[in-house]
Amino acid sequence: MMVFWQPITNLREYVTNKPPGVTFFFCLLALALSFICLSVYSYTHTLPNPDVAKDWNHLLTSIAQHQLCEKNHTSFTTIVPEFPNEEQKTMEVPVAFLHVQVPLILAAKSKDISESVILHTSFTSSQLQLEGNETYIVTIDFTANGSNSCLTITAPSHLLSISPVPPACPQTTNIKEAVYTEARRVITPAQRCYSLLSMYDPTLQVMLTKEDQLVAVRHLVEVAVVLLGVCLILCLSVSLPHSPSQRHRLTEQDLQDPLIDN
Repeated sequence: MMVFWQPITNLREYVTNKPPGVTFFFCLLALALSFICLSVYSYTHTLPNPDVAKDWNHLLTSIAQHQLCEKNHTSFTTIVPEFPNEEQKTMEVPVAFLHVQVPLILAAKSKDISESVILHTSFTSSQLQLEGNETYIVTIDFTANGSNSCLTITAPSHLLSISPVPPACPQTTNIKEAVYTEARRVITPAQRCYSLLSMYDPTLQVMLTKEDQLVAVRHLVEVAVVLLGVCLILCLSVSLPHSPSQRHRLTEQDLQDPLIDN
């Protein structure tokens, strides 16, 4: 029995007689090409790290969700810029001190309060939607013009080790008066309170390292290669030679199927 190998003819017959199989093939091919395009994009662009959701944008947003209210009308206090001293450096739990420029502005203020103000307060980890029970000492200087403010924050070092860090504010030793406030979500009409607005800064988002990106690209390429291999196997199996009798039986079966359905 003679066997003819006519790959083009066999492929044409399969496309004509087996639409579901052709649809499945093109779905696999499209998925493989999608993985290849995604791997190319991942290799040529810097991607955010999906495992780190609590970055500086998260911290600033959590701060802005609270109202900073004066404890009383005479709560102005003198704040001297603090810098880490030798005692803090040798503590059992190292303390980090940051004086950075952040996109945090006054959204609304109570009456008879100047827009150029310095607010001093403290937050707990739960208030900032962070783990642990540490306390964050925060001073926000709104005296500079523009869409940024100077944020001075003191907390254990491991809590402020998120990278990237906002740019540093110019250090000063001038004595400034600040308003001592407390963070609240619910306020009373008699209180003087400040509302804050945090603007998203893409430069503060935690990005994947180059090594992590290469691992992701490798996995995408591996999946794409497997899918392309499956597509190739399907093409080869369809293009394999068939005996005339087998091709004749397949043709008769395809002709009988409509009659059976009727």
